Amino acid sequence: VNMHYYMVSYDICDEKRVKIVFKLLKNFGRPIQYSVFCCRLSDENLEIVKSRLISLIDSKVDPSYIYQVA
Repeated sequence: VNMHYYMVSYDICDEKRVKIVFKLLKNFGRPIQYSVFCCRLSDENLEIVKSRLISLIDSKVDPSYIYQVA
């Protein structure tokens, strides 16, 4: 399985959505700073994280970013 490290960050306006996204990302990685996670993901899990983030956030007001770091 091909695994890579990713930094996932978000800036969510609504406290309820913040808690939901935090809980989601905690299943895939570890928090390294407020609203920033380090995740070691397979290609499949990366797609799961992306699709769940898209369904949870309001992209007009909640920026989120996924950067491959290694």
